[in-house]
Amino acid sequence: ALHSVARKADAQQCVVVPPEFVASCQRVIRHVALDLECTFDVDPTSGPVCVEPPQLEAALINLSANARDAMPSGGRLTLSVRDVGDRVCFAVEDTGEGMPPEVLAHATEPFFTTKGERGTGLGLAMVAAFAERAGGSVRLESALGRGTRVEVLLPRAQPPAPLDDARLAVVQKLKRRVRRRGRRAAPRAPRLVARERARRRSRARRGPRRTDLPR
Repeated sequence: ALHSVARKADAQQCVVVPPEFVASCQRVIRHVALDLECTFDVDPTSGPVCVEPPQLEAALINLSANARDAMPSGGRLTLSVRDVGDRVCFAVEDTGEGMPPEVLAHATEPFFTTKGERGTGLGLAMVAAFAERAGGSVRLESALGRGTRVEVLLPRAQPPAPLDDARLAVVQKLKRRVRRRGRRAAPRAPRLVARERARRRSRARRGPRRTDLPR
């Protein structure tokens, strides 16, 4: 895996909600695929994933750039998100030239490119490395004249584990303590306010202190 290329020093994993995330990426993807027809088909119920957000964005941009390069005469780029079993599938599909089987077999290998000097051979390799780090995988489908579909399959983020009996008892005890303190403090509040108002009225009746009189 190409971890050394795809890793960012300060990147941290966090839970990402696909509909919101893809919406935040649409502008840059449309810019990358400027002359293409772009379609975003995101299931609003698709589950969350735990990933490095900058790396997920970079993966979608790389796939969009590859799709653009495969359609020099224009075409349609589709980014879709769906739940597939216990995984979330981010797919980028194009209507471009497609790849023959011998090219498809090496497409995710580092530095493999069919673009000559224009290509680095790192785009799909970085996407595959990112998916592997997140516990997922990449799947490619392509045929000459039929376009290419790249799927990034990522595990759905698991809900937090339920509290065991001991931890639950501690949490409930803390909640009861907070409620008791709140009840004890609540009756005192009106008395404190009334005391402060009485002090101010008394001071107003006495008038300013001698040290406060103008000289």
